[in-house]
Amino acid sequence: MALLEVASQLLPLPAAITNVIFGERQGMLEEVVDPEAQQFIDAIYQMFHTSAPMLNLPPDLYRLFRTKIWKDHVAAWDTIFNKAEAYTQNFTWELRQKGNVDHNYRGILYRLLGHSRLPFEDIKANVTEMLAGGVDTVRWL
Repeated sequence: MALLEVASQLLPLPAAITNVIFGERQGMLEEVVDPEAQQFIDAIYQMFHTSAPMLNLPPDLYRLFRTKIWKDHVAAWDTIFNKAEAYTQNFTWELRQKGNVDHNYRGILYRLLGHSRLPFEDIKANVTEMLAGGVDTVRWL
């Protein structure tokens, strides 16, 4: 029973993570999930699914022999990075279009872009990891 109570609390985590990062939800837990969000969720699942076999043998062997596991793993990471970059780029573009944004804005990305000395590539990498972590947490329930 306690596990179900914890699960019900964690289920909104992807939506919470996107709200923390962007200050808005990205539709990952809607009844009808946006196809872009679903593609991102599927890529996270595929990345973890293909990671498990690579714990038994060195990943370089999979790469060297260009196995299906390796190709699927790389394709999943490509999708993850592309989607996270698209979310970040769209957010940045919208932020520039709005000009002066309310300083009570809650998204971390807004603060990082406006008040950080981090290079944009580092910011995108952190956004990618936070998004992936939010989706992965729900997958284990």
